Amino acid sequence: MKTLFLLLTVLVLHLDIQGQSKFQNDKYGFSGQVPADWRIYAEIKDNPSSKSAVIDWALPRVYSELERTYIENAVSITAYRRPDIKSIGDLIKLELERVSHILVSKEIIDSSTYTSYILITSRIGLKYKTKVTFIFKNNIGFVLAFTATPGTYDINLSKFDSFVKDIQFTKPKEQLTEAINKTAIRFDGLYVVKTGEINNPNNKMEIYTYIRFYDDGTVYTQSVNSYDPEKISKWFGKNGKFERKGEYKTDGADISFIVTNDESDDKHIEGVKSDKYNGKITDENKLFLEKKYDTGEFKDFWFEFVKLD
Repeated sequence: MKTLFLLLTVLVLHLDIQGQSKFQNDKYGFSGQVPADWRIYAEIKDNPSSKSAVIDWALPRVYSELERTYIENAVSITAYRRPDIKSIGDLIKLELERVSHILVSKEIIDSSTYTSYILITSRIGLKYKTKVTFIFKNNIGFVLAFTATPGTYDINLSKFDSFVKDIQFTKPKEQLTEAINKTAIRFDGLYVVKTGEINNPNNKMEIYTYIRFYDDGTVYTQSVNSYDPEKISKWFGKNGKFERKGEYKTDGADISFIVTNDESDDKHIEGVKSDKYNGKITDENKLFLEKKYDTGEFKDFWFEFVKLD
């Protein structure tokens, strides 16, 4: 299960002898440790367009008697370094407005050391329970979130509370060396992510979606049942027959595009189809994209870049 507080570049984990994984962001002034079995989902060290940083973990799966399945809870830190956030009140207002379209209810549960809320949200027919702790230090707003299903919330809540207590906040470094072209789209390879599975008797088929960008502003997408970027690159792109095509726009780290099958041979088979993508270019050859299908369904994906010779 992915957190409802959007995130986003895989952090290299450093394990110490106690079985902990360290994390640190000098520009936004926070650091700490998490259990080694927390899987780093993604990280953005610095997003210049939104003046924020995000890091997200997936916790080990636990069984829910209520949902009758295994669930993966999420923990995240979002840090804002923006002139319009001057207090804890500004921070709370920003976050609650950001999730207002999926918010069912909110309840403040603590305002002593830190201010915490319980949020009940609904997305694509599924309900989630989130504990959000708001912290304002060194003119930076921090949103610490634990998102679970109603059936798994109590199982991992104590882990989140311990995590919050151990986070260290320091004055951020004013200057960091910026990576060259850290928010640039790559044209020398493909972006790819697993987007689904088809389970047939005695056979499980994994579906991968590929994206190819060109420096003339065009973009192509294609979903196939194999992970083989080198082989797929030989036919996928401008010279292909079945790709969906569109034009992309970038604004700093933001990227958006719509692809259709108007020029594809598949149009005669599947009818008119289109997919809409919005998201971020992250600083380690990754794309975080929200995909809107022509059915109206939304899904979030992390596309990894694969360089080709």
